[in-house]
Amino acid sequence: MAILSAIKKEELIAKDIQYQIEQGFIKYEQKLTERTTAKNYSVSRGTARMALKRLEKQGLISRKPAAGYFVNYRKHEPLLNLINSFSNKLDYLNISQHDTKYEILRYKFIDTDKELSEKLKVLLGTKILLITLRSVEKESNGYVVYRIFLPIDNSFSMSSEEMIFNKIKEKLQTVQDADVTLNFCFADKLIAKALHVKVQDPLLSVETTFTTASNQTCLFVEQYSDAQNTVSIMPSQIISEKLGTFNE
Repeated sequence: MAILSAIKKEELIAKDIQYQIEQGFIKYEQKLTERTTAKNYSVSRGTARMALKRLEKQGLISRKPAAGYFVNYRKHEPLLNLINSFSNKLDYLNISQHDTKYEILRYKFIDTDKELSEKLKVLLGTKILLITLRSVEKESNGYVVYRIFLPIDNSFSMSSEEMIFNKIKEKLQTVQDADVTLNFCFADKLIAKALHVKVQDPLLSVETTFTTASNQTCLFVEQYSDAQNTVSIMPSQIISEKLGTFNE
């Protein structure tokens, strides 16, 4: 409850609607109103209004006087949209002219133990390239940390950072499905330092498992952000459950 209360309801609602728009569950030019939004999320019309204004500011919806809000965003294939979004992050590494800058913090090779193999859904002893990235939005100075687990074969050798990301993109080409889950956790020493927060501060953690047609994990990504300042990708059913814990 303490973690959730640090996040404004209108921000959660706006992010949930954004997710539905981007995944095509809410269609292009579909009408959104304060009344229906308030009813759908069991909140006041004032809270619904603030959520819709957030989306308007982002350019996802536009308001027509005496008519309501209408969706501007055209749907892309949900999985392709997710893959392209992640792939774009790789393209923007250390390119300073973009609004968001990405930097590599560290990378290392590890062998999976029992706990990690179960988490990643790979065979025990699978060789993993673990890459830690950090993004920072220039305007808000907001940080996000990504931990990328890349299953590789024993013959893989790294000669440059570019080679690593080419390998990730190669893996993304084999993706047939993706599973996204959200968790709340607390910052350990390493994540706290990277996010510029205190140890044990509340975090939002988004885990994405990318799988192939044979249901093999080809990529696993953990995303961490400050729960008090940012909200990451959240599936609708999770948001609906979390909103039930708020008091109006």
